[in-house]
Amino acid sequence: LQPGSRWTLVPDPGTPTTAAWRVHHLEQGDPAAPTVVLLHGYAGHAGLWQELSDELAHAGWRTLAPDLPGHGLSDKPRQPALHSLPWHQAMLQTWLERQNLPTGWLLVTLDQAALLVPGDLPPSRVLALESGEAPIAWPDDPILASSDHTTGRAAAQDWRLRCQRSPRFDLPQHWALDDQPALEVLCQACYPDPGHRGALRWPLFAGQPPSADDFDWWQHHGRRLPVQPLEPAPVKLPQPGARIRAALRHNTPQILQWLEQHRAARSAS
Repeated sequence: LQPGSRWTLVPDPGTPTTAAWRVHHLEQGDPAAPTVVLLHGYAGHAGLWQELSDELAHAGWRTLAPDLPGHGLSDKPRQPALHSLPWHQAMLQTWLERQNLPTGWLLVTLDQAALLVPGDLPPSRVLALESGEAPIAWPDDPILASSDHTTGRAAAQDWRLRCQRSPRFDLPQHWALDDQPALEVLCQACYPDPGHRGALRWPLFAGQPPSADDFDWWQHHGRRLPVQPLEPAPVKLPQPGARIRAALRHNTPQILQWLEQHRAARSAS
């Protein structure tokens, strides 16, 4: 357990009366404060937001950072076929409804988590961040239909593709968590065997071409959002995950500025 650990029991969208999954999140800040929900990207977990959450709590915000199903300390459905866009969107929607969020809550997403944003949430209340190490791949993006996307030099360098295909992909090494021993142990414990990596084998969340079902769902229910690229940190780091973490730290002032603009507008109204 971590400070601020909470669990929510979320009914399975396919069999809501007979099955449910535990979704873990980290909560920080005054419960009465303005609230922001932080969604990690592919192969991530709530702990990757910890430094930003500390800054936000200090600035008077309440943060909720969930481990998306199949990640972190949340339950991990083993059947790869269960991991789909409608299933994950429905899970997130129900989880959000059960948090009793105050009016005007905000959402910050990282990388592929932008695909899961509820359709009824105004885009103005969403800050979709994109890392150069894991660019957002929208399901209807023409590049996903290109054969060059899954072959050739560029794909060979895409850590998400390697993680999706390799049950031994070293996540603690990828995120360079040796500077945070507690997070390193946690990350290792979250995936004790390949069976717990069902969500990591979901092609769409790994930035790969979607299945026919995911593509059809996106055509009828999906939407693109304005994306804010993260400015790379000036330090040179060897691992893609380490560069993502450094970029989040480097862009914290800009994220805080966006949130404060919303808080000021809400106070004025």
